[in-house]
Amino acid sequence: MAAHSAVAIRQHQCRQPNPSQRPSLVRSYRAHGLRKAALRALAHGCATGAELMAVSAHSSLQQVQEYIDEVDQERAADAATTKLANSERT
Repeated sequence: MAAHSAVAIRQHQCRQPNPSQRPSLVRSYRAHGLRKAALRALAHGCATGAELMAVSAHSSLQQVQEYIDEVDQERAADAATTKLANSERT
């Protein structure tokens, strides 16, 4: 009986909610997450460390360097996969 109950509970959790019970499309965001998203977007736009510091009010370059490094890593990965895709075509 206990296993059956667990299966029934899991099936209930996996069902799609009916449209009238769907959660609102408005999401709850935290200030840190919004700031991080903004800094990453600026870093993708080639903003300098000093520019990121001015926007975010971080007190040291080391603090914003994390965002720059993340974006640099993404760019390097994109470049590597592009090279691989191009080499497979030739």
